[in-house]
Amino acid sequence: MPKNRTEREDNVKLLHRALSAGGIIHLNSKDNHRLFFLLKGNVCLRSASGEEYILSGKEFVLLPAGNIIYCVAWEDSSYVVINCTRLKNNSNSAYWEKLRELVEKGTATNKTLPIRDWFLNALEDFAYYPVSEDMYPSIYDIIFIIMRRLYSKEEMLSLFLPVLQKGKL
Repeated sequence: MPKNRTEREDNVKLLHRALSAGGIIHLNSKDNHRLFFLLKGNVCLRSASGEEYILSGKEFVLLPAGNIIYCVAWEDSSYVVINCTRLKNNSNSAYWEKLRELVEKGTATNKTLPIRDWFLNALEDFAYYPVSEDMYPSIYDIIFIIMRRLYSKEEMLSLFLPVLQKGKL
């Protein structure tokens, strides 16, 4: 078998993860924000800085950058974590500028948003398709495009407000 093929196979992963009831995992610290989509189950997420998020199935949250996140499952759960590095690319800059304009008008901050049914189906499909690391940028772009279509600017602003206010996006 060619060496390149073996290396490529080693880099293939599933974005969809499962966690058994009572299971505890930690999501390593990242320099950027991540979206945590809880597809089913109930979990408690706690950052090393003390922020806590309680999620019930079909909800998602923006995880803070620079923190290890501990995840405890109260029941069998499944989730997808998407890195937010692609949110900053040039093709999204006009969208973020429109959201920044809304910041001045003031808005409530929601820590979580519901995963809409069609979006849930798309995220659940990650359980069946292995993904290589070179595919991640395209997947992140697709996820963000879907979010822009399914959620209002006000909903997106409420989720991403902490990032926009700190100028880290």
